[in-house]
Amino acid sequence: VEGNAGPMGVGTEPERWTAALDGLREPVSHLRSEALDALGSLLASAGWVVEPAAAEPLLGALGERLQDSNWSVCQKALSLVGELLGHAAHASRLDDLASELLAPGLLAKVADPKVAVRKAASQALSAYLASAADLPRVLRRVTVGGIESADWRLRQAALLYLSLPNATLCRVASEPGLQAPIADLAAAVVSALSDENDAVSS
Repeated sequence: VEGNAGPMGVGTEPERWTAALDGLREPVSHLRSEALDALGSLLASAGWVVEPAAAEPLLGALGERLQDSNWSVCQKALSLVGELLGHAAHASRLDDLASELLAPGLLAKVADPKVAVRKAASQALSAYLASAADLPRVLRRVTVGGIESADWRLRQAALLYLSLPNATLCRVASEPGLQAPIADLAAAVVSALSDENDAVSS
């Protein structure tokens, strides 16, 4: 999250920052969980401001943990991503990085077997939409992009996300300038009704 934070911001404490990022790749799950806690503390103490040079390593590392083999670590990563994006203050550079490094993983986890993971993924996606600097592009990326994905699991997850009660999605859909992406979304949903994979079309 970029902003005017004076001398502070995550990335300005290199030793703690490096230790936390390295901890996300520990082979033992409880150490990865502790590293997520450490990152959360660093972000909170920095007012959720991320220095530009630190943004890509941070989001890349968090994106990896969205695929963690331990569901509780994955859930914690999703919650941290949601909180980070919720504080994004419409930072366009973070939009771009989140679109590339986080959006596919967030969307996939909406269809996770674990209820807690699905809930955290849905909340993180909603935070992403609510804080997007370029909402039309992000809405297309998350919804239309998911429905039109070559991966049937992402298509299924995108439709599942759209089917959930979601006040954020309803609010952003009514904002000015979104007629075109909403029309594209409606066309994609109609097209999905004839998807060759029954898990998607049903």
